[in-house]
Amino acid sequence: ARNEALVRSLGADEVIDYRNQAFDEVLRDYDMVLDTLGGQQRERAWKVLRRGGRLVTVVSNMPEAVQRWGVNLGAVMASLGMVGFKLAGIRRGKRGYFVLKKCSGLQLDEIAKWVEQGAVKVVIDKVYPLAEIAAAHRHSESKRARGKIVIAVTADSGGEVNAVSGQ
Repeated sequence: ARNEALVRSLGADEVIDYRNQAFDEVLRDYDMVLDTLGGQQRERAWKVLRRGGRLVTVVSNMPEAVQRWGVNLGAVMASLGMVGFKLAGIRRGKRGYFVLKKCSGLQLDEIAKWVEQGAVKVVIDKVYPLAEIAAAHRHSESKRARGKIVIAVTADSGGEVNAVSGQ
């Protein structure tokens, strides 16, 4: 796998090349899975958990539900999806949890401490000046980045801080 050395340097004991292996056919008896993709990947993640294991997801279908059914009915439908997810876990003898994202300065301070302590490793693929933001966007869309893509915003470009692009 092209990123195997990078993944191992971040602490992985086992590396799965998703193009050649299905993670749910290789892994078993995990205490927890953190789902950041949703959809079929989340459904397959149930298989790798031990009995009583936890599937934690940060993916919500709220945006799609609101777009499809409008705000009120969309919120109801998304909530029903969350209930279905929880019931799917119970049916399997496992537990499902949604982590709803709410950014706060306190949380960001805590994450910054983890980065400073080396508990969380940040991999930066490339830094682009603000003037090259279109190139940075193309790089992100290529799905070839091996880490975060950073947009450097300086006083010369009209800003005062560095901003990180979500990749």
